[in-house]
Amino acid sequence: MRTSLLSFAACSALALAACQADPAPAPAPADATAPAPAPASAVETATPPAPAPSAPAMPSPASDPRSVLAGKVWRVTQRSDEAGVGDTYAFLHDGRLLVGSPNGTPLTGSWTIKDGLLSMTEEGVTHPTGLVVTDADHVRLRHYNPAGVLDITLERAKDVPLPD
Repeated sequence: MRTSLLSFAACSALALAACQADPAPAPAPADATAPAPAPASAVETATPPAPAPSAPAMPSPASDPRSVLAGKVWRVTQRSDEAGVGDTYAFLHDGRLLVGSPNGTPLTGSWTIKDGLLSMTEEGVTHPTGLVVTDADHVRLRHYNPAGVLDITLERAKDVPLPD
């Protein structure tokens, strides 16, 4: 038993030693025959390495939600509650919000921007709403309401005319 433990300990020590990084090589001894470094004026400047490719741009919060949403119709492509896909949201310049549904009654509400933050009022209740812009034709809303947080993914509905 003791021999097995000693063998195990020796093997473990060898395995751990093999996993250790090699120490940095010692500097080479100075060679009296080595050429002296060139004067600074004769040294070529090294070209810096090319920067590594950057990661794909992450969606960013809208700096001006009004410029992103106003005067456009958006179609729901996904919702966290899995309802309302296909509904349209029209954000009119005058602050009206018109929500159309192919399966239900249209809803009229409003939307405002205060201190750069979006709020949506539906059925008389105002909810703070986060806006993340993916690109000019795709946005995500995070709608905070009493029932919980609702994530809505929208795409620009270019085929739907802006209501009056």
